[in-house]
Formats: sequence, structure tokens, C-alpha cells
Amino acid sequence: YIVTFDPTLGDVPALQLDGTLLEGNDASGQVISCDENVHQILHFLPLSSTSVEGHFYLAYKDERTRFMNVDSSVDDLQDAILSDISSILSISIAEVDDVSNPGAKSFDLKLDLFEGPADLFFAENYMMSSGRVDVVATCPTASPQSPTHSTRSVVGRRGPDFVASLSNAESSTVYGDIAHVADGLYAASYTSPRVGQYSLDVQSAEFGGLTGEYFDNNELVDPPSFVQINSVFDF
Repeated sequence: YIVTFDPTLGDVPALQLDGTLLEGNDASGQVISCDENVHQILHFLPLSSTSVEGHFYLAYKDERTRFMNVDSSVDDLQDAILSDISSILSISIAEVDDVSNPGAKSFDLKLDLFEGPADLFFAENYMMSSGRVDVVATCPTASPQSPTHSTRSVVGRRGPDFVASLSNAESSTVYGDIAHVADGLYAASYTSPRVGQYSLDVQSAEFGGLTGEYFDNNELVDPPSFVQINSVFDF
């Protein structure tokens, strides 16, 4: 089952599963969810045909680890992070096979116990002699062993909303819809008014109410006396 929450709810806690009434041999259930920056992947990537060599360190908020060799083991990484970064109290690290990129290797990092909101590690590369190191946030996958039923959990937060309006002196204002496409690209659509010269206005909008235009005449002749956003109607 894939459960999706409306983004207007904000960050919600993970569902809790009680599987005590499940029947069958080794029957069990698990909720896979994602919290921002809790799951991260540390990549060691070769450039061209070269191997990955050199030293790096990991920065987290205002702290950083000691310099580490790219050949560091899981235990080496865990010891450096827990010893040098005081705001991380517990972390799970596992090496991940990267069969698609020969010469590369990756580590899965999971912040188990930490102070404040989770942040993204930054990998410093200036002491790398070949290849590079980077860290990306990721989310756990449910049923990774089954390609048919496998699905990755997601995390995110509501981005800005925008409103487009076309207006001129001879006609009323026409409002359009703006939808986010990808990577900061938006698509605007609106019902075309009659032919003429119009001003296009794009404004940032906050969700949580309806925009009300208030008039001082029975015919609702523009312009309105004032405009405001109403989160509650109690007239």
C-alpha cells in the first residue's frame, strides 16, 4: 500500500503499524517512510578511467570530521563522525555495491539519533588526488527485492504558490493558473480575454484562505474598495 498525504498538512509523523494479529509463518509488516536528510549516500566516484584516491572530510552544520582516506572502512567512518561531530549521537553506516559504475563505491548513512533538525553532510574534496566524493540525500525503498512491487518513499515540503493576472483599463481582470513543472520551471495557463494590450502580473501567494474583493456598489464595478485574504468566513 502506498499512502500519500496532502502537502498542505506539512511534515507528518510516520504511520505506526501493529502487526500482532497477522497470521502465517514469519508474518510481519513494516512502514517505510522518509524524513528529510535522515538517509544519505556517500559516493566515491572515479573521473574517467582513474581510480579514486586521496583524503576528504565530512562537514555537518558547524562541525567537521578529521581527514579520512578514501579507503576508510565502515568502522572508520562511524568512529570519525561520532567522535568529531557532537550533534550526531548515533549513526548506522553500510557499504553499498555500485555495479553500474566500476571503480566507484558508496556508503549508506542513516542518522539514528541527532540534535535539532537533520542536515546534509558536505564532503570536502580539495585533498583528493583523483576522483571525487559527494553526499546526496535519499529515501528508503519498500520491497527492494521485488521490482514489481518496489517503491521509493519520498519527502518534501510545499513550495511557493503563484498567481498570474491579466488586466487593462477596458476589461476586468483575468486570473490564470501557475503549475510547477520541474527545477524552478513553471507553466502558466489562463483563458484568453478579448484582443488588446494587457499587463501581466505574477504574484507570490500564500495558501490558507480565499482572496476576497470588496465593492462599494451593487453592480460590482471595478475597482474594488479593498482586497484581502480571508482564512475564516464569519459575516
